[in-house]
Amino acid sequence: MSSRLSTFISIAPHVIGGIAVITAAAYAGLWLGGRDAPTNAVEKRSSRNDSASAPVDASQQSPKNPQHFYAYLGWDRLPIADVVLEEARLAEAVGVDACIVPVNLPWLGHGLKYVDAFEPVRRIMDAAPETDVILDLRVAPPATWLAENPSARVADPDNSTEFASLAHERWRSDVASALRAAAEWLTVENTLPRVRGVVLRSDSIHAWGASMMLDKTESNTNAFRTWLASRTSSDAQLQELVESTGGIETVSVPDNSETVAPFERSLHVEYAKFAIRAVGDALQFLAAETKSAFGKQRAVYLPYGYSLGGADGHGALARLLDDKNVDGIFAPVSSTGRGVGGAGGFIGPVTAAAVRGKEWIHLDDTRTGLERNAERAAPTASVSEQVYHVQRRNFSAALIHGISYAPADPSGMGALLDSEMWGRFGSMRDVMGDHVNHFLVDGYGSSIGAISPLAVVVDEPSLAYLSDTSAVSTSLIEGVRDSVLRAGVPVRFCLLHDVLQGRADPAKAYLFLNAFELTAPDRLRLRRKLEREKATAIWMYAPGIIGPESAHENVSDIVGMNVRSFPSGATAGSKSALVSPWIEKDATFGESIALNSLFFIDDEDASTIALYRASDKVSAAIRFFGEDEEPDWTSVYIAEPTLPPGLLREVLQIAEVHVFVETTERPVQQTMHLGRGMMAVHAEEPGERLFDLGIQCSVEDVLNPARGWPPRRFLTVPMAGGETAIFRLKPEAKPAGGS
Repeated sequence: MSSRLSTFISIAPHVIGGIAVITAAAYAGLWLGGRDAPTNAVEKRSSRNDSASAPVDASQQSPKNPQHFYAYLGWDRLPIADVVLEEARLAEAVGVDACIVPVNLPWLGHGLKYVDAFEPVRRIMDAAPETDVILDLRVAPPATWLAENPSARVADPDNSTEFASLAHERWRSDVASALRAAAEWLTVENTLPRVRGVVLRSDSIHAWGASMMLDKTESNTNAFRTWLASRTSSDAQLQELVESTGGIETVSVPDNSETVAPFERSLHVEYAKFAIRAVGDALQFLAAETKSAFGKQRAVYLPYGYSLGGADGHGALARLLDDKNVDGIFAPVSSTGRGVGGAGGFIGPVTAAAVRGKEWIHLDDTRTGLERNAERAAPTASVSEQVYHVQRRNFSAALIHGISYAPADPSGMGALLDSEMWGRFGSMRDVMGDHVNHFLVDGYGSSIGAISPLAVVVDEPSLAYLSDTSAVSTSLIEGVRDSVLRAGVPVRFCLLHDVLQGRADPAKAYLFLNAFELTAPDRLRLRRKLEREKATAIWMYAPGIIGPESAHENVSDIVGMNVRSFPSGATAGSKSALVSPWIEKDATFGESIALNSLFFIDDEDASTIALYRASDKVSAAIRFFGEDEEPDWTSVYIAEPTLPPGLLREVLQIAEVHVFVETTERPVQQTMHLGRGMMAVHAEEPGERLFDLGIQCSVEDVLNPARGWPPRRFLTVPMAGGETAIFRLKPEAKPAGGS
């Protein structure tokens, strides 16, 4: 009998109780394995010839790998403060790969001179002559251009913020001319050879999607109508929707202040889908123009917004990363849960970049508490130990997920002007260098094509059906992401597009956050994939709700269970039906909020995991498909839009995914990142932690080499609240089949 089925021997009818799963220790070893990293630190980069007669092109200096250590040095006024220049010197001393410097793009004939616009770049280059730069280029047009081109102007209701319409042809032609002129000026000034890449940002505050919900210009309205017309011939429901408004000629951009129920086919949803396409088109255009102007050898990075699932982002990640002119993504730590004890999650599916060999820059703009005084001299405060540990948490996320890391002083206020902080950054850079040199594989497992324990799957098009400010969106998208990071398992964050196309590596378990809209071919492709891999699918909230049948029939078809709908306005909020070390029976989770769309499971072949508090209807269940001895695949449906870490751990153990956390007398929470022979832990509260490494490993604290343990499977570590530790795990012997 398979280990996952043996779990259910003593189950009361349809209720899981007393779960005791035999974990696959050898499988855990695959995620701890890999070549041992060397003990020597990475050497500082050698000097290079920076003479005007023989410049060395920065774009040719670094090996082609997707993981680097940068420093983001911003400014709030010109000329930039001396504290920024001192930060540049400190960054160079520890050997950062480049300094990222914000620059306002001069628009021809609109006041800003090139010498003033690029003054921060020149001064930072002078202060750190051995260090390359990446331009954080803000390409939004100035107010004078918008005044001259009122048909392209987009503004919020009180006119406090204004943008250019991304659909306006004059904007496209003028921004392209501005990019070419800027590159020509940098070439004449002999500055371009030290420019390693360009980040294309709208402005210093707003993400690229911010203007779309406000853009009622004629250009954008016509583009929306054209897009609708191209789809109505093959979509009868859309054609009916358009005709109900009076036809294509009368369609207008929906008012974003109107409240729309989730999952209803409406012009709001169609416009959100159009906006994803339109912003993606604009960014592809800008990337191509930037490559043409600055040189194909220079990297082009695109921002992703400020939150996972947020409407301010572009929602076109797969298409943009597949573009030959796009080299990577530039994104900050999540705007939620970023403080001490928080998960500090990613704002996007970072694995999408890794599987394409492209770069993801993890911007750490943690507030350090440092500020300069009125004379713009040295900072007047000191850094708390907790700030250092938050930075270490954010670095460990980048390190273990194979992405780049960039601590930031966004406003040039001296947030990074601290010699002790840079000493710590230097140690972090050395650790990253070891792994870049010795773990140049897929960035997550022990080899390319390794089976990942857990893949969290995000569907960008389905985000159009949720408002990023809704309670469902917050708990479902960001809340579940943070629960995953607290569960204590290696994880990848993938696009549904990549899973369907076979681009994402196989997984033991897939957690589908928001697979609301799946075509019939995609449903079949996904089912065959799950059967082929004998995987577990964890479906959240309303998978497949958008489809040809009624909502509950669509969901039933996806999850493989009989699912029914509550009347509109039913109350969410659940209680556990498990007897488990991880979550007590009747432990509550989820908010008691009324939802227009809410489902319950009514299936005698499914085993109950949780019940709604308000109705005692089944809110979460599990069902095995195929032979009893060895199921073809397993389906777990969580109809509640919330998933606590303890419940997730229990489900993952049923799926034979090794959980690295063991229970203790006083349970404590922590955020964890695992993989590439590393385990990082950020303690949310003080207390002793017990970890199950799966196999015998020696353990070294990479940022405190004096602390280590001889080979052992179980590791006990006392930690203070807010503390972060990064451990290197060296298996005593690799399991059979390891690489």
